[in-house]
Amino acid sequence: LTNLEIDDGAWKGMADRDKPDKVMLAWNMLWHLNSTMHKLVFEERGAEIRKAFKERSGYDYTADENEDVKKKWPEGHKAVVGGQSFMCWRHIKRGNDDKQLVRIYFDFDTARNKIVISWIGKHLRTNLTAAQ
Repeated sequence: LTNLEIDDGAWKGMADRDKPDKVMLAWNMLWHLNSTMHKLVFEERGAEIRKAFKERSGYDYTADENEDVKKKWPEGHKAVVGGQSFMCWRHIKRGNDDKQLVRIYFDFDTARNKIVISWIGKHLRTNLTAAQ
């Protein structure tokens, strides 16, 4: 996964993911970030990323979080790699229930042509999940 930079804290979300199918899902999602998303962003520039990524990978891509989430719950979104900080509001996702749910939050490091990952695992806090 040479196109990825993964923050040391990114794996915390997988701590309770002891089922092999969720671990395999997370690895498959990472592979698609490393190959599919990287190609769309750094090589094919101009492609409609959301649609193309879904067609090629089967995973949904969200390019940003809403402002309320950014203000209230920035934890988990911040990654530090190579001494540089990134706020990873972008994410790819699979599932909405606990059986299939995996989220990977990331940002683009355009200076180094890398994808920086801050979180792998459960959905980070939002207004909806905080109320549960």
